[in-house]
Amino acid sequence: LNLLKNNEYYFLDVRTIKEHKEKSISGTHCIPLQVIEKRIQELDQYKAKNIIVYCRSGNRSRTATKILNTNGFNAYNLVGGMNEWDGPVTTN
Repeated sequence: LNLLKNNEYYFLDVRTIKEHKEKSISGTHCIPLQVIEKRIQELDQYKAKNIIVYCRSGNRSRTATKILNTNGFNAYNLVGGMNEWDGPVTTN
């Protein structure tokens, strides 16, 4: 099952922009954890989707997942993050 191509899922990178540019899951957007609460309205268009939140190892994404769920989103932490991701990536 490839969730990246499933329209019911939206992947969100909560690492820094620098980390996202160096290597990220293909086709994903980045809102760093430090600014997610300020920029949360940017995600309103994805309220009906399951948001898969990722970072490097799963720590920052766990925090971001809690913030999103508290604000009415269906968010899930990608445990292991980029360290354990073996799907398609974009690198610079």
